[in-house]
Amino acid sequence: MPNVIQNEESLLSVKDTARRLGVSRRTLEREVSRKNFPPPMKIGQKSLYSVADLRSYIEKLKARRGDVVE
Repeated sequence: MPNVIQNEESLLSVKDTARRLGVSRRTLEREVSRKNFPPPMKIGQKSLYSVADLRSYIEKLKARRGDVVE
């Protein structure tokens, strides 16, 4: 899978979301339970995260540390 997130409407698995954030699956679960990261969508047995939610979360982290958001 390419490193570039291409489509805002795409969905990512828990594993892929955690990998893109550079954290463990457990850390991602903790962030969701602390309401720091949006919960996944449930489709059947799968938990999937929105690419748009992932981008928003990363932008919030950048803003918190003072990065310029383009």
